Amino acid sequence: MRQHILDFLLFPFFSYCVALATPNRKRRLLECFAHMEREKSAIRGEILPFIHIQEKTWTLWIECVPNERVNKVLDKRQKEGFLRIRKTDLPIMTDTPKKVEPVAIRKTSKSRPSPKVVVEGAKERVGIDLVSGSAFDIEICGDIKLSEEDPGHVNLRLQYHSRVPENYRRFIVEPVPMEDDFSRVCTGFIKCYASGPSGERFCVRHFDFDIETSAVRAYLHVEPEAEPEPEADVEPEAEALEEKIEVPVSPPSPKQVKGSRPNTASFVRLTTLTKPPRISKPTLPQFRPTQY
Repeated sequence: MRQHILDFLLFPFFSYCVALATPNRKRRLLECFAHMEREKSAIRGEILPFIHIQEKTWTLWIECVPNERVNKVLDKRQKEGFLRIRKTDLPIMTDTPKKVEPVAIRKTSKSRPSPKVVVEGAKERVGIDLVSGSAFDIEICGDIKLSEEDPGHVNLRLQYHSRVPENYRRFIVEPVPMEDDFSRVCTGFIKCYASGPSGERFCVRHFDFDIETSAVRAYLHVEPEAEPEPEADVEPEAEALEEKIEVPVSPPSPKQVKGSRPNTASFVRLTTLTKPPRISKPTLPQFRPTQY
Protein backbone atom coordinates (compact mmCIF):
# COMPACT_ATOMS: atom_id res chain seq x y z
CA MET A 1 0.00 0.00 0.00
CA ARG A 2 1.44 3.33 -1.01
CA GLN A 3 1.30 6.17 1.52
CA HIS A 4 1.19 9.85 0.73
CA ILE A 5 2.66 12.31 3.25
CA LEU A 6 1.48 15.91 3.12
CA ASP A 7 2.74 18.86 5.14
CA PHE A 8 0.46 21.73 6.09
CA LEU A 9 1.20 25.21 7.40
CA LEU A 10 -1.70 26.71 9.30
CA PHE A 11 -1.96 30.46 9.86
CA PRO A 12 -4.78 31.92 11.93
CA PHE A 13 -6.69 34.68 10.16
CA PHE A 14 -7.93 37.47 12.41
CA SER A 15 -9.79 39.12 9.56
CA TYR A 16 -10.10 38.48 5.87
CA CYS A 17 -11.97 39.77 2.90
CA VAL A 18 -13.00 38.20 -0.39
CA ALA A 19 -13.22 40.62 -3.32
CA LEU A 20 -14.97 39.77 -6.55
CA ALA A 21 -14.91 41.84 -9.72
CA THR A 22 -15.62 41.45 -13.39
CA PRO A 23 -12.60 40.87 -15.68
CA ASN A 24 -12.56 44.47 -16.84
CA ARG A 25 -12.56 45.80 -13.24
CA LYS A 26 -9.79 43.68 -11.69
CA ARG A 27 -7.25 46.47 -11.99
CA ARG A 28 -9.30 48.53 -9.54
CA LEU A 29 -8.95 45.88 -6.83
CA LEU A 30 -5.54 47.19 -5.78
CA GLU A 31 -7.00 50.60 -4.95
CA CYS A 32 -9.84 48.88 -3.17
CA PHE A 33 -7.43 46.90 -0.98
CA ALA A 34 -5.51 50.07 -0.07
CA HIS A 35 -8.74 51.72 1.07
CA MET A 36 -9.79 48.64 3.03
CA GLU A 37 -6.38 48.42 4.72
CA ARG A 38 -6.79 51.95 6.00
CA GLU A 39 -10.31 51.24 7.21
CA LYS A 40 -9.04 48.14 8.98
CA SER A 41 -6.30 50.00 10.90
CA ALA A 42 -8.55 52.92 11.88
CA ILE A 43 -10.73 53.06 14.96
CA ARG A 44 -13.57 55.41 15.73
CA GLY A 45 -12.83 58.07 18.31
CA GLU A 46 -13.39 61.65 19.33
CA ILE A 47 -11.42 64.83 20.05
CA LEU A 48 -12.28 66.15 23.53
CA PRO A 49 -11.23 69.69 24.52
CA PHE A 50 -11.33 70.95 28.13
CA ILE A 51 -10.46 74.20 29.88
CA HIS A 52 -9.33 74.89 33.43
CA ILE A 53 -9.71 78.49 34.64
CA GLN A 54 -7.70 79.84 37.56
CA GLU A 55 -7.12 83.42 38.67
CA LYS A 56 -3.92 83.99 36.68
CA THR A 57 -3.67 80.79 34.61
CA TRP A 58 -5.96 79.48 31.85
CA THR A 59 -5.15 75.93 30.75
CA LEU A 60 -6.51 74.39 27.54
CA TRP A 61 -6.47 70.57 27.31
CA ILE A 62 -7.17 68.75 24.00
CA GLU A 63 -7.18 64.94 23.86
CA CYS A 64 -7.79 62.15 21.31
CA VAL A 65 -9.89 59.35 22.84
CA PRO A 66 -11.41 56.16 21.35
CA ASN A 67 -15.17 55.90 21.66
CA GLU A 68 -15.04 53.17 24.30
CA ARG A 69 -13.01 55.41 26.66
CA VAL A 70 -14.90 58.69 26.23
CA ASN A 71 -17.02 58.40 29.39
CA LYS A 72 -14.05 57.36 31.50
CA VAL A 73 -11.97 60.32 30.34
CA LEU A 74 -14.84 62.77 30.92
CA ASP A 75 -15.23 61.65 34.53
CA LYS A 76 -11.48 61.84 35.12
CA ARG A 77 -11.09 65.36 33.75
CA GLN A 78 -14.12 66.67 35.64
CA LYS A 79 -12.63 65.42 38.91
CA GLU A 80 -9.43 67.33 38.07
CA GLY A 81 -11.38 70.58 37.71
CA PHE A 82 -11.63 70.79 33.90
CA LEU A 83 -14.74 71.94 32.05
CA ARG A 84 -15.69 70.31 28.75
CA ILE A 85 -15.92 72.59 25.72
CA ARG A 86 -19.02 72.18 23.57
CA LYS A 87 -18.81 71.04 19.96
CA THR A 88 -20.26 72.96 17.05
CA ASP A 89 -22.00 70.84 14.43
CA LEU A 90 -20.15 71.02 11.14
CA PRO A 91 -20.27 68.69 8.14
CA ILE A 92 -17.34 66.28 8.13
CA MET A 93 -15.97 65.41 4.72
CA THR A 94 -14.77 61.92 5.58
CA ASP A 95 -18.00 60.87 7.26
CA THR A 96 -20.62 62.57 5.10
CA PRO A 97 -22.54 59.90 3.15
CA LYS A 98 -22.65 60.43 -0.57
CA LYS A 99 -26.00 60.68 -2.26
CA VAL A 100 -26.52 57.89 -4.72
CA GLU A 101 -28.70 58.72 -7.66
CA PRO A 102 -31.33 56.16 -8.68
CA VAL A 103 -30.21 53.66 -11.26
CA ALA A 104 -32.49 53.26 -14.30
CA ILE A 105 -32.44 50.21 -16.56
CA ARG A 106 -32.89 50.79 -20.27
CA LYS A 107 -35.90 49.28 -21.88
CA THR A 108 -35.40 46.68 -24.55
CA SER A 109 -37.82 44.89 -26.68
CA LYS A 110 -36.94 41.51 -25.18
CA SER A 111 -37.03 42.53 -21.51
CA ARG A 112 -39.94 43.88 -19.66
CA PRO A 113 -39.62 47.13 -17.76
CA SER A 114 -38.41 46.89 -14.15
CA PRO A 115 -38.88 49.43 -11.37
CA LYS A 116 -36.15 51.91 -10.56
CA VAL A 117 -33.76 50.82 -7.83
CA VAL A 118 -32.79 53.44 -5.25
CA VAL A 119 -29.70 52.76 -3.11
CA GLU A 120 -29.78 54.37 0.29
CA GLY A 121 -26.71 56.20 1.57
CA ALA A 122 -24.53 54.90 4.36
CA LYS A 123 -25.62 55.55 7.93
CA GLU A 124 -23.98 58.39 9.78
CA ARG A 125 -20.98 57.20 11.79
CA VAL A 126 -20.23 58.41 15.31
CA GLY A 127 -16.83 59.98 15.84
CA ILE A 128 -13.88 60.34 13.49
CA ASP A 129 -11.25 57.94 12.19
CA LEU A 130 -8.19 57.63 14.43
CA VAL A 131 -5.24 55.98 12.70
CA SER A 132 -2.07 55.32 14.67
CA GLY A 133 0.43 58.02 13.71
CA SER A 134 -2.13 60.48 12.36
CA ALA A 135 -1.96 64.15 13.36
CA PHE A 136 -4.44 67.02 13.63
CA ASP A 137 -3.57 70.68 13.23
CA ILE A 138 -5.06 72.90 15.96
CA GLU A 139 -6.08 76.52 15.50
CA ILE A 140 -7.06 78.74 18.45
CA CYS A 141 -8.78 82.01 17.57
CA GLY A 142 -11.39 84.46 18.79
CA ASP A 143 -10.83 86.48 21.96
CA ILE A 144 -8.30 83.90 23.17
CA LYS A 145 -4.69 83.46 22.10
CA LEU A 146 -1.72 81.35 23.12
CA SER A 147 0.40 82.75 25.90
CA GLU A 148 4.05 83.54 25.24
CA GLU A 149 4.92 81.55 28.35
CA ASP A 150 3.51 78.38 26.78
CA PRO A 151 6.41 76.01 25.91
CA GLY A 152 4.58 74.45 22.92
CA HIS A 153 3.27 77.57 21.18
CA VAL A 154 5.38 76.79 18.10
CA ASN A 155 3.94 73.32 17.39
CA LEU A 156 0.14 73.15 17.38
CA ARG A 157 -0.30 69.52 16.32
CA LEU A 158 -2.14 66.78 18.15
CA GLN A 159 -0.92 63.26 17.32
CA TYR A 160 -2.61 59.95 18.00
CA HIS A 161 -0.73 56.71 18.75
CA SER A 162 -2.58 53.53 19.59
CA ARG A 163 0.12 52.27 21.97
CA VAL A 164 0.19 55.45 24.07
CA PRO A 165 -2.30 55.44 26.98
CA GLU A 166 -3.09 59.18 26.71
CA ASN A 167 -2.84 61.34 23.58
CA TYR A 168 -3.25 64.96 24.61
CA ARG A 169 -1.80 68.47 24.27
CA ARG A 170 -1.85 71.13 26.97
CA PHE A 171 -1.71 74.84 26.17
CA ILE A 172 -1.62 78.00 28.28
CA VAL A 173 -3.95 80.64 26.84
CA GLU A 174 -4.74 84.23 27.68
CA PRO A 175 -7.22 86.88 26.49
CA VAL A 176 -6.30 89.17 23.64
CA PRO A 177 -5.39 92.76 24.60
CA MET A 178 -8.43 94.83 25.59
CA GLU A 179 -8.76 98.60 25.73
CA ASP A 180 -9.91 98.92 29.35
CA ASP A 181 -13.07 96.94 28.58
CA PHE A 182 -13.14 94.14 31.13
CA SER A 183 -16.92 93.86 31.25
CA ARG A 184 -17.39 91.74 28.13
CA VAL A 185 -17.31 87.96 27.80
CA CYS A 186 -14.37 86.32 26.04
CA THR A 187 -15.38 83.88 23.30
CA GLY A 188 -12.84 81.41 21.97
CA PHE A 189 -12.86 79.00 19.02
CA ILE A 190 -10.89 75.80 18.46
CA LYS A 191 -10.59 74.23 15.00
CA CYS A 192 -9.05 70.81 14.28
CA TYR A 193 -7.83 70.09 10.76
CA ALA A 194 -6.84 66.78 9.17
CA SER A 195 -4.99 66.03 5.94
CA GLY A 196 -6.50 63.88 3.22
CA PRO A 197 -4.72 61.25 1.13
CA SER A 198 -3.93 63.76 -1.62
CA GLY A 199 -2.70 66.44 0.80
CA GLU A 200 -5.85 68.54 1.04
CA ARG A 201 -6.62 70.09 4.45
CA PHE A 202 -10.15 70.07 5.85
CA CYS A 203 -11.77 70.80 9.22
CA VAL A 204 -13.00 67.76 11.14
CA ARG A 205 -14.04 69.41 14.44
CA HIS A 206 -15.03 72.89 15.55
CA PHE A 207 -15.50 74.01 19.17
CA ASP A 208 -16.48 77.27 20.88
CA PHE A 209 -16.50 78.35 24.52
CA ASP A 210 -17.16 81.45 26.64
CA ILE A 211 -15.25 82.75 29.66
CA GLU A 212 -17.25 84.77 32.16
CA THR A 213 -16.59 88.41 32.91
CA SER A 214 -15.52 87.74 36.51
CA ALA A 215 -12.74 85.40 35.35
CA VAL A 216 -11.56 87.96 32.78
CA ARG A 217 -11.44 90.72 35.39
CA ALA A 218 -9.51 88.51 37.83
CA TYR A 219 -6.99 87.65 35.13
CA LEU A 220 -6.44 91.21 33.89
CA HIS A 221 -6.45 92.83 37.32
CA VAL A 222 -3.05 94.33 38.18
CA GLU A 223 -2.35 94.84 41.87
CA PRO A 224 -0.81 98.24 42.65
CA GLU A 225 2.78 98.17 43.79
CA ALA A 226 3.44 99.03 47.42
CA GLU A 227 4.84 102.57 47.73
CA PRO A 228 8.18 102.77 49.57
CA GLU A 229 8.12 104.51 52.97
CA PRO A 230 9.44 108.08 52.81
CA GLU A 231 12.77 108.63 54.54
CA ALA A 232 12.93 110.97 57.52
CA ASP A 233 14.29 114.41 56.55
CA VAL A 234 17.49 115.30 58.44
CA GLU A 235 18.22 118.97 59.09
CA PRO A 236 21.38 120.26 57.37
CA GLU A 237 22.77 121.73 60.63
CA ALA A 238 22.54 118.33 62.33
CA GLU A 239 24.34 116.71 59.37
CA ALA A 240 27.17 119.32 59.61
CA LEU A 241 27.54 118.71 63.33
CA GLU A 242 27.78 114.96 62.79
CA GLU A 243 30.54 115.50 60.25
CA LYS A 244 32.51 117.83 62.53
CA ILE A 245 32.37 115.72 65.68
CA GLU A 246 35.27 113.31 65.71
CA VAL A 247 35.25 110.36 68.01
CA PRO A 248 38.56 110.19 69.98
CA VAL A 249 40.50 107.06 69.37
CA SER A 250 41.49 105.34 72.61
CA PRO A 251 45.19 104.31 72.83
CA PRO A 252 45.92 100.63 72.86
CA SER A 253 46.05 99.15 76.35
CA PRO A 254 49.51 97.88 77.46
CA LYS A 255 49.96 94.22 77.57
CA GLN A 256 49.79 92.78 81.06
CA VAL A 257 52.64 90.49 82.06
CA LYS A 258 51.40 87.39 83.64
CA GLY A 259 52.88 86.95 87.12
CA SER A 260 54.01 83.71 88.72
CA ARG A 261 51.26 81.54 89.89
CA PRO A 262 51.16 81.09 93.73
CA ASN A 263 51.95 77.62 94.98
CA THR A 264 49.05 75.73 96.33
CA ALA A 265 49.08 73.41 99.34
CA SER A 266 48.83 70.32 97.16
CA PHE A 267 51.78 71.48 95.01
CA VAL A 268 53.94 72.12 98.13
CA ARG A 269 53.01 68.75 99.61
CA LEU A 270 54.02 66.90 96.44
CA THR A 271 57.34 68.71 96.00
CA THR A 272 58.49 68.62 99.69
CA LEU A 273 60.75 65.70 100.74
CA THR A 274 59.34 63.57 103.51
CA LYS A 275 62.61 61.65 104.31
CA PRO A 276 65.98 63.25 105.15
CA PRO A 277 68.57 62.95 102.43
CA ARG A 278 70.96 60.03 102.71
CA ILE A 279 74.62 61.12 103.17
CA SER A 280 77.28 58.64 102.12
CA LYS A 281 80.43 58.23 104.34
CA PRO A 282 83.78 59.19 102.82
CA THR A 283 86.17 56.29 102.14
CA LEU A 284 89.83 56.51 103.23
CA PRO A 285 92.59 55.24 100.97
CA GLN A 286 94.02 51.85 102.03
CA PHE A 287 97.65 51.76 103.21
CA ARG A 288 99.77 48.99 101.97
CA PRO A 289 103.21 48.44 103.59
CA THR A 290 106.08 48.41 101.24
CA GLN A 291 108.84 45.80 101.49
CA TYR A 292 112.42 46.73 101.45
